[in-house]
Amino acid sequence: MYLINSKEQAYVEINKQISDLAFRFTKVMFEDDVKSFWECISAVDQSRAFGFYTALLKNEILNEEEYSFSEFIKVNFMDTFKKNYIKLKGDCGIANHLRISETGIPMVFMLPNVITPRHYIVESPENVLPLYLGVDTSMNNNNELIGEWKIRLYYDENYKKI
Repeated sequence: MYLINSKEQAYVEINKQISDLAFRFTKVMFEDDVKSFWECISAVDQSRAFGFYTALLKNEILNEEEYSFSEFIKVNFMDTFKKNYIKLKGDCGIANHLRISETGIPMVFMLPNVITPRHYIVESPENVLPLYLGVDTSMNNNNELIGEWKIRLYYDENYKKI
């Protein structure tokens, strides 16, 4: 449980890109849309997931014909996220402010069972589900560096090594 509007948190308003990403991620996860789910994930976590899958194939723990990469993502990530975020299926909301985890990872708080917007004027205990974020960068057609928010799959000590 977190306190919404806690004075201990620095407030940074989330932007439309973050809210669209969070709602899209929760939607496609429950629709079993592996391609769209994958598009929501940060490049560093895509690399980790693909590396893990490749290592399992190389060590003959998995057989590619019997267990495709798509199936690997669905079973090992989507299904796990669905179990952890089941309360977000259907109507959910998002806190207006970006938060930072103890290890410095940006996150947004998702709230279950939100049908109409809620506005808190005092600290209020609320059960929320955090979605961890990262920024991917790429070059556009004008050779300008652009950033795009993505969902982080992993939240572990290996973040410190990346």
